[in-house]
Amino acid sequence: MLRLRLPAPALPPLLVLATATVIGGLLVTAQAAPAAARTTAASARTTEVGVATDLYRPLLHQPRVFRAPKPKVRHKARTPSVSRSEVRPVVAAPAVPHTGTLHLSSANGFVFPFLAGHAGPPSTWTQDQGVDLAARGYGCGSAAVLVAVGDGTVIQEGISGFGPTAPVIRMSSGPFAGRNVYYGHTGRDYVAVGAHVHAGEPIAEVGCGDVGYSSAPHLEIGVSVPGGPSCCPGWHQTSYEMYRMLLASYR
Repeated sequence: MLRLRLPAPALPPLLVLATATVIGGLLVTAQAAPAAARTTAASARTTEVGVATDLYRPLLHQPRVFRAPKPKVRHKARTPSVSRSEVRPVVAAPAVPHTGTLHLSSANGFVFPFLAGHAGPPSTWTQDQGVDLAARGYGCGSAAVLVAVGDGTVIQEGISGFGPTAPVIRMSSGPFAGRNVYYGHTGRDYVAVGAHVHAGEPIAEVGCGDVGYSSAPHLEIGVSVPGGPSCCPGWHQTSYEMYRMLLASYR
């Protein structure tokens, strides 16, 4: 007996369409999942970068802030301290008469340049070009009158470093005859250039304040080198000669 197989009945069209739609949706979903995953991963990385950038943004973009400078405080200028040896009180005393009897002291024809008892003691004297000595109490002006140490002629007034009135006398008597004696740091002069003076005659006053290179009222008296320039000797060149004569005639 011959049996024939007939084909299965065809599926209804609506069922086929529904099945195809479901299968297509599954395929689209399967393809979209990796893309969504990639998008999510990219978003995460972007978020991480954003967060990292936000964390370091203050360090990278924070503006530099400088502190305002402190206001300068102006202090009053301090008066520098000065030793007592540099500042001497000026002693006011009655003017010494320029005529009449003067109390002088002398030795070997050399007259001490200050009136007797008016100069400081030898322990206060110093030597450089000449001999520096001051009146007692560092007096000046009429309280410290200077006299000629011997006879002579005034050949110059004013010496660089010793003041504009410092006299130079060309000696004609005493141990320094033929040589020049200078009186440094003087103030008022009593005699003019060309005048002839006698031993013990008042010729000038010790200058007050800083006269020439000086920090206090005093006299520097010195003598020139024999046959040398009119003024002045070198350092300690003739100062000891003058010192010996001052010491011998000091009273």
